[in-house]
Amino acid sequence: SYEKTTWYYGENTASMKRLTDLNFEDVMADIMGDYPDVLDKIHAKVYVLENIDRLLAYYNQVREGKK
Repeated sequence: SYEKTTWYYGENTASMKRLTDLNFEDVMADIMGDYPDVLDKIHAKVYVLENIDRLLAYYNQVREGKK
């Protein structure tokens, strides 16, 4: 059986909230909003909760390229 990973976000462990399909776009746009290329792909639903690992890899790649 397939186990789905549960993701959480927050400034610290006491304030963490669960990342869901419903809040994914808003939360990720807030966190990654400094990078318009990433933001465009989030809003275009290229990246969704199911492929967050690909989003994180892309985000890191874009961030490294801006240094």
